[in-house]
Amino acid sequence: MKNFPYCIIRSLFYLISLLPFWVIYILADVLYFLIYYVIGYRKKIVRKHLVDCFPEYTVEKRLKIEREYFRLMSDYILENIKLVRISKKSMMKRMTFSGVDDIVETMKEQPIVLVYLSHMGNWEYVASLKYWVPEDVHAAQLYHKLHNPYVDRLMKEIREQYGGECILMKDTLRRILEFKRDNRKVVIGFIADQVPSNDNVHGGTMFLNHETYFASGVEKIATKLNAPVAYAELSRIKRGHYHVHFSMVTIAPKEYEKDELTNIYASMLEKSIRKDPALWLWSHRRWKRIPIYAQKKHQQA
Repeated sequence: MKNFPYCIIRSLFYLISLLPFWVIYILADVLYFLIYYVIGYRKKIVRKHLVDCFPEYTVEKRLKIEREYFRLMSDYILENIKLVRISKKSMMKRMTFSGVDDIVETMKEQPIVLVYLSHMGNWEYVASLKYWVPEDVHAAQLYHKLHNPYVDRLMKEIREQYGGECILMKDTLRRILEFKRDNRKVVIGFIADQVPSNDNVHGGTMFLNHETYFASGVEKIATKLNAPVAYAELSRIKRGHYHVHFSMVTIAPKEYEKDELTNIYASMLEKSIRKDPALWLWSHRRWKRIPIYAQKKHQQA
């Protein structure tokens, strides 16, 4: 009985995943209508974020981004259910990568490479990177446990089906030190654009017209291990098809001042968002909470 809810959820996802993509996108269109026009899910939050971040845009332009965002959200939900049953060929057609050779070349000297990721497009597709790297290169990504343990278990299975590894946030440094000890070639993705925890926050920077605080984990680990850092920019080719380009940020993170690498990431992310605003996760309450560290900083100023 303990696994019964999981079996029900997985069976439902599996049945939906049997549908061809053209049916998946019809369902996504129906879901968009329900979310946007009927339920109005977090519409006020998205609208406020767009007004605050892009005050220079016209109302019409912001509404276009808003509608496009909710369409992409609906696609994201159905696309990820489809991942329960998807072939390697189909996955490699829908998620492509460039700049992988630069990362692999860097590994000849420094085997562990950290990658800044973000909540752009269908970020779940990025887990298929393992299909694009040599056999001796391990791929991993950090993740937060979901509140629902059954959905969390299923999503972890989906993310690891390509041969990569999901690492819990609390196990990050321990697992990376194990990779280093074993001299393994590993590329590790960090989704770094969420609200940071109070013990993992950088000094703040202007980002999308807000003073914003980011998680500093990538910078701290990179500096500690002198591990190269790359940035992954996700773009949309067409509906259901995405591309990630890797750019090397640095191969010598110890040469940077405190917060500098995190600020570079924030700047690169903002440029990516401005290229195609609807791709970012606007329904997340990104600026609702200011970390305690930042509050203390303001009190001392």
